[in-house]
Amino acid sequence: MFLLVAHFRDDRPDGAAGTGEPEVPSPAELLAAAPECRWLRYARSTEDVRRRVLVAEFGTAADYRAALSPFHVRESVVPWLSTADVAWTGLSEVLLSADGGSVDRHVPTVDPDGG
Repeated sequence: MFLLVAHFRDDRPDGAAGTGEPEVPSPAELLAAAPECRWLRYARSTEDVRRRVLVAEFGTAADYRAALSPFHVRESVVPWLSTADVAWTGLSEVLLSADGGSVDRHVPTVDPDGG
């Protein structure tokens, strides 16, 4: 199980980021519609209304790559993800999960040494 976590900053002028309904970018909706995407959340920080975070779950790293492979997704989602804060953005392998009170440990599938 893999999580994509991407942090964004909404720098619309005049504080527009904190007023009214927050704009959900269409690339987030495209990624959410991919069959390989198990679930997706796009959220606004409660401490700084300009901060956004995207969290999406995929079964495997290959599923994440497959979700990005259709051309219409690639031309929209990839450029949008490239605007994320690179220091806090990436694909992570889940080691422990808890759903409904049940805790599961997951065996890593990606070699930590990259080999």
